[in-house]
Amino acid sequence: MAAHGGMSRKIVVPFVVTADQIADLRDSDVWAALRADPRCASASWRDALDNGDTPPSWEIRDRLEASGARGLIDPSRTQPSLWHLVLFRWNEPGEATVSYANT
Repeated sequence: MAAHGGMSRKIVVPFVVTADQIADLRDSDVWAALRADPRCASASWRDALDNGDTPPSWEIRDRLEASGARGLIDPSRTQPSLWHLVLFRWNEPGEATVSYANT
């Protein structure tokens, strides 16, 4: 969260996520199908917005959603071994479900 101003305190909250049709942006075949450069995912969205442009990663997200994807796995920009799950919608009929994990 450093790119968003950091956090003074971190809390781990476990969730259970059930989802399908998730595009994995760690997979080169996904990028080939999109006919896009994987560097789009790591381009600075702030710089694009500051220049009045739509960030390339947002355009990729829009293309994925239009193709039927319900979310994406996005590699971490700062730690390549980590990733983020992005759901376009959840806990709505026909969409992914998210709930607190019973611990």
